[in-house]
Amino acid sequence: MSPQVPEAVPVPEPIEVAPPLVTLPPLPAKPRSNRIWIWLSTVAAAVLSVAAMLIENAMAQAPKDVSFTVGAGLGAMLFLILAALVVGALVAAILLAFKKPFRSSLGGAYSIAVFVLAGLVFSGKMFTSFMDRSREKREHETRQVDGMMEDVEKMLAETRGPDGLPKHTDFRLEAGELPKGASSMEKARHLMQTVVNDSIALQNEYIAALEKEGLLRLLLAERLAGDKDFSESRKIVAALRDTAKAYRERSLAVAKSVPQRLEKYDMSAGDKRDYLRGYENGGTRRVEETWKFELAIIEHMSRAIDHLEATRSDWNLENEMIVFTQDKDLETYNAIMADIEAETAAQTKIHEAAKEGLKEKVEKLK
Repeated sequence: MSPQVPEAVPVPEPIEVAPPLVTLPPLPAKPRSNRIWIWLSTVAAAVLSVAAMLIENAMAQAPKDVSFTVGAGLGAMLFLILAALVVGALVAAILLAFKKPFRSSLGGAYSIAVFVLAGLVFSGKMFTSFMDRSREKREHETRQVDGMMEDVEKMLAETRGPDGLPKHTDFRLEAGELPKGASSMEKARHLMQTVVNDSIALQNEYIAALEKEGLLRLLLAERLAGDKDFSESRKIVAALRDTAKAYRERSLAVAKSVPQRLEKYDMSAGDKRDYLRGYENGGTRRVEETWKFELAIIEHMSRAIDHLEATRSDWNLENEMIVFTQDKDLETYNAIMADIEAETAAQTKIHEAAKEGLKEKVEKLK
């Protein structure tokens, strides 16, 4: 028996093992450049600086040359850049203690600092400009209202005599041409001046018409003594009454023309509405009251003529004066003259009230 030979065991082929992958050490990450932020923040700071100077110059009462203003803005920008660099350097030096790169920290801190500083400068310029503009506007309005008061005082002084009665005058307010860019208060004053000047011209015509109709002769003792039937006196009174009524209508027409005149001025709807509201509360009403007293004066003169006619046998002409023989007749005549003086004083009071109204406006503006 032959010995058993064991079966051959197949040997597996060797497996090729791939060589291990070579792992390279990671490259250091390149820091992201912040140059874009530096440029953007610098440009923004330049725009804000120049804009602040231009707006401040535009709002100034006496604007300077634009090129000068732009140069001043660029100069302010350079100052901001230097200040931002100083702030950025301090921040970067502090961050060095926390192992932060100085260069990147400087760039970031500078970008933030220059933008913040420019924003602060812009805000500060805008605030001071608006405050200065508001103060200048208030002072300008005060000057205009003061000027209106001076106009009224001059008008009263030049158009009325010591006795309070209207008188002929060549005086006129200097209205002139409005300056370019005139304020609403300047336009309101100019409008008032034109109305006053037209009223003065009308007053001169009215006085001349009254004198022509015989106002100054009506109560002259010598003329009264020669007017036996008082027909001339009554004719004069009637003419004076008609003249006063005619000029009353013309005077009211001037007063009522204010809304139409106002439309010629370049003013906002709100300013026009406020002006008309103030004028309608006193302007036309004062004119009507003045003429009410004027017509009352003429009626008192008519009363004086009636009294003189009724007492013709009780008075005589002595030294160009009427002398009553009865005290009661003298008292009645003096009372009529007192009524005339009271009506004249009432007219003056109306003008004084208008002046006081302007004073109140001045005090409110101040």
